Amino acid sequence: MPHRLPLSLLLIALLLAGCASAPPPRPRPAPAPSAPPPPPAAETVPLPDLGRGTRPERLPAPEPLAPAEPAAPPPPANPVVASLMYRADSLARAGQLDRAAAQVERGLRIAPRDARLWALLARLRLQQGRPGQAEAMARKAIGLARGDRRVLAGAWQVIARARAERGDRAGAEAAAQRALGYRQGGI
Repeated sequence: MPHRLPLSLLLIALLLAGCASAPPPRPRPAPAPSAPPPPPAAETVPLPDLGRGTRPERLPAPEPLAPAEPAAPPPPANPVVASLMYRADSLARAGQLDRAAAQVERGLRIAPRDARLWALLARLRLQQGRPGQAEAMARKAIGLARGDRRVLAGAWQVIARARAERGDRAGAEAAAQRALGYRQGGI
């Protein structure tokens, strides 16, 4: 049996040696590609050598340019009203003013406090040769506009044209000045 003892010791030693060694390293997954870093907020420009070497100076990033024209107003919240306004505009461009006005009137039954609908109807009434109604509709639009400069400028322009058609030169000039003020952002 002396022969077996060294063999069992050898087996135990091999088992212990196998437990003591570290397992083989697992391959790590490749890191997920990340988005490129954002551009720097300022650029680095070397200064001229003033005897102390060159050092970078941080310049502020240029400010974005303001749009040349104000953004268009958002479409009406009600998609049916937006569709009616679109149809009315298309019909008016095709010269079908009565049908265009009917579309706007349908929109007003749905959204009676929509200043853009009133302003559109005012323009249509002016095109139909009804300056008195056009001015009344434009005044309604002005009352509901709540600071919407586009609606206000357009409504005052309709009033100016309606007054001019009725022969009121002074009233037309005053309304045209108000329209211009809203277009330029002064009023």
